[in-house]
Amino acid sequence: VNATLTRVPQLPEAHATLGTFHMYYEHDWPNAERALLRAIRFGPSYVSAYRSYAFGLMFMRRFAEADRMFAQARRLDPLDAQTRVHQGLLLFYRRRFADAKAVFSGLLDVNANDVLARTLMAASCLHSGDHADAEVLYRETCKRHPDLSIGLCGLAVTLAYRGQHDEAREVREKLVDFASKAFVSPYQFAMIDCALGEYPQALDGLERAALSHDYTFQCSAVDPTFAVLHGTPQWSALM
Repeated sequence: VNATLTRVPQLPEAHATLGTFHMYYEHDWPNAERALLRAIRFGPSYVSAYRSYAFGLMFMRRFAEADRMFAQARRLDPLDAQTRVHQGLLLFYRRRFADAKAVFSGLLDVNANDVLARTLMAASCLHSGDHADAEVLYRETCKRHPDLSIGLCGLAVTLAYRGQHDEAREVREKLVDFASKAFVSPYQFAMIDCALGEYPQALDGLERAALSHDYTFQCSAVDPTFAVLHGTPQWSALM
């Protein structure tokens, strides 16, 4: 990317790529923000730059700014489903679960096989107290997408929230078996362990996610799954 920018210093795609690398791989928000702002400056109609910048702002809890960036991305491309689902994710992270569910429901009406919309709808149900609906949605995800780990992860977390810890641990073991055949993020195991009250194990999983440059680690600061850990010395050290 740097070689490309040496030749074409005002190429917005290259600045956006550099920004996302800083954000997801290096967890270096200051440099990510500078690169993404350059991408927007050099490509004022480049939708991906606004969307990537909004994502970073969301993870930094700068929610109002993220909302403005997502809105600009939608103005540039009103039909872009990815921006719409990310706007729903912003509502989820702002704990506006009813509004988030409305967004994800609309996306599922358009495409019933949208795995991201389905799992985020399930998560919105879970964290708004609709545990039974969340379980139904996660079980359906497991059936529709057996090649993905997110259904098993969400199901285990939901069962733990419902107090069915033995069943949650059984599903976690299925995820361990899944991980022997395909990659499973340590972040997903951390979610389950936190829901089960295994806090040291959850923190260890999050640290492994961070050290392995797992992009999902960015979500941890705003993910309601880990709210119970906020304010503890261990959480502060991890952040």
